[in-house]
Amino acid sequence: MVASADLNISIEKTSHGTQQIPSHLFNINMEDFMLLSNSQISYLYRSIKGSKTTMVYAYDGTRRSWLINENNSQFGLPSKDKTVLIDYAEYSKTAIHNLLYQLVMMFQHGVDTIVYPMWFCTLENRGPEYLPKFIQYLWGLKALLDNPELIEMYNANGIRVIFYGEFRELLQRGNDPELLRVFEKIMDQTKHNTQKTVLLGTNIQEPSDVIIKETFDFYSKHGRKPSKNDLVKQHYGVDVSDVNFYLGFDRFSTDGRPILISDKGAEDLYYSVSPHSFLSTTQFRKVLYDHLFLRSVSNAKEYTLTAMDIEMMKIFYQNNSNSIMGVGAVNPHGRYWYPTPQVMVSGGSSNSGGSSSSSVPSLLIHLMGQKAMNNSNTGNDSQMTSPPESPCNISRKNSFNSNSSASQFFNNNSNSASPHVNCHGHSCHSPTKSVSLPGSPRGSPSLGGLSNSPPTNKNLSPSLLNRMQPFLQSS
Repeated sequence: MVASADLNISIEKTSHGTQQIPSHLFNINMEDFMLLSNSQISYLYRSIKGSKTTMVYAYDGTRRSWLINENNSQFGLPSKDKTVLIDYAEYSKTAIHNLLYQLVMMFQHGVDTIVYPMWFCTLENRGPEYLPKFIQYLWGLKALLDNPELIEMYNANGIRVIFYGEFRELLQRGNDPELLRVFEKIMDQTKHNTQKTVLLGTNIQEPSDVIIKETFDFYSKHGRKPSKNDLVKQHYGVDVSDVNFYLGFDRFSTDGRPILISDKGAEDLYYSVSPHSFLSTTQFRKVLYDHLFLRSVSNAKEYTLTAMDIEMMKIFYQNNSNSIMGVGAVNPHGRYWYPTPQVMVSGGSSNSGGSSSSSVPSLLIHLMGQKAMNNSNTGNDSQMTSPPESPCNISRKNSFNSNSSASQFFNNNSNSASPHVNCHGHSCHSPTKSVSLPGSPRGSPSLGGLSNSPPTNKNLSPSLLNRMQPFLQSS
């Protein structure tokens, strides 16, 4: 854990004597968040989510990324008639290496435990020919014994590696006792690392069968009914907190969702479009920012909304009444599924992230323009094609600009970045220059693609304009 003293932060004390993060640190926008050091993000994450956090990284897409890299290296421009096959001997040498480096980067951002569900029961449907290929892929984990750079990084960051579940049974089926010895040696070599934990899972049976078996095993050994914590420690080998978020790839499913620690279903779900081998620090920080600041928003439960808020909400949901997240298509070149764009928003740029302090009348004038009031076309609300920018609460409450106290704090502590670690082509240290997100102007966080430009009158029907007229008259 990064100590607060490392960041020169003055910790506030509550009336009960407990430590509390200064409130201004919750008001950072996405672009400023991207510029923080790993240690600063780690401090924020652990202060908000606690010191015991768990994520699931369902690392996937390695065969696709290997084919892409192989095609680029051997053939240059792709030929439509050339078939590229996976050489699993070569594939196993590099496929899992990216994961091992990415785990270090993720831990340096404050996550305490990372679960990688290597094998799960649905993979049994791929047939017996898949298991030998998968076991060959797992041989890439031997880098934790052979690669001096990885060994040093895992020891320096206090990362312990634990294999859990039915990995012995799986390797027995694959007739590979030597790989089992590799797994056991990795666990023995990292057992004294106590700061972070990687859990590499194998589940052959269905989750319910595993839980039943674990329960009977515990009762037979201890003569009493197990608690949830008892079963968690027995199954994973260590105490593990409930999952905070899940990072998958491709289809919106939760393959390998770890048992017992996902029972509440409270984890935030994220999915990359491209294979995880290509996952960057920037992409991971986008996930963290959304997880920390956007999934829980003001008014989420109270619904203390103005009439204007409700109208903007109505427009947004009307425009997206036929949209379903998770609907996709199949690319004919490769026969892979991908999600298709579903959400309609105004324009394509992001909001500036500044606080909303203008009055409703002036905002409405800025939003619609006098031309929209005087030249509205006939129609009804259901004919709106694109929602205008909401004037109220479209950015998080109290978002700060470059002159805010939070920005000033981080500027004053720019030397607190964690030591540079070469992550084999994957930056495990924080960016040293501004990261411009696609479609986002500098200084603007990417908060759902809301537009800064005022909408045209095609966005607003006469009936809606009439309901807004009292607000405008007061200006």
